[in-house]
Amino acid sequence: EASKRCMETGAPVDIACQGGIHVYAVPIFASRAVVGAINAGYGAPPRDQETLESLAAQYQTPVEQLRALAERYESRPPYIIELARQRVESSARLIGEIVSRRRAEEALRQSETQLRSIFRAAPVGIGLAVNRVLWTANRHLGEITGYSREEIIGMPAQQIYGSPAEYERVGRLVEAQIAQRGAASVQTRFRRKDNTVVDVLLNSALLDPDDPSRGKTFTAMDISQHKQMETAVRKGEELYRTLVEGLPDVVQHLDREGRHIFASENIAQATGRPAREFVGKTHREMGFPEEECRFWDQALARVVR
Repeated sequence: EASKRCMETGAPVDIACQGGIHVYAVPIFASRAVVGAINAGYGAPPRDQETLESLAAQYQTPVEQLRALAERYESRPPYIIELARQRVESSARLIGEIVSRRRAEEALRQSETQLRSIFRAAPVGIGLAVNRVLWTANRHLGEITGYSREEIIGMPAQQIYGSPAEYERVGRLVEAQIAQRGAASVQTRFRRKDNTVVDVLLNSALLDPDDPSRGKTFTAMDISQHKQMETAVRKGEELYRTLVEGLPDVVQHLDREGRHIFASENIAQATGRPAREFVGKTHREMGFPEEECRFWDQALARVVR
């Protein structure tokens, strides 16, 4: 009863038991939550005949046996009782600290297990660099750079950059961005072990913002294919624009709602308005006569039907 009450209230409880002694119970806290209780009994057993007879009847024990036990009991002085109460309180605090520590260790273990799994499974290169020396790396960083994980650990970061100038450029950008917003994102180029070059998106942040000397964590994503696609698209757009601008007719590219996606530059000669004003607008939004707008609406409807 004492333990239950102290856990419910979160405060020590001192109650008298049916047997005549007292029970002092103290709650155990772990991470500010009650996780249990510890208690101890104190006080001298009753010796008066009426109480002994009541206890004997209640617990079906001979009165003579209870009286003999009570007379043999040596009463403790008040300071001993107070010392015992203090030890119960100290024990509760110690148990609480042990429980908190074990919970924290278990949470840390689970967190480390999750991080190791992410480290292994992530489709990007992940590592830690201290003073621009690589301290750790996952498998994918090795695939990007062509080096084994064992070769990467302890390697100066300069070795994987396309050139010393690029190494210096990235260093300046990373430091400036981290100082401004706590993280950095830079496009750069890595030189692989076989001397080929790959385009990389590099993201980094301080491992411990309060202690920069502990280094920076980083991710590296191979964006070579993306860059190649960008180049191909850009060349295609340039070729398309060159072909269109060489035509004598006005060329317009409309979406399903009739808004201009593209208009050739010579539309200015026909309308008196530059091509850039057409982008994102319909003929009606451009203020063309309603008869022309209906013509375009009907033509577009026939095409997309």
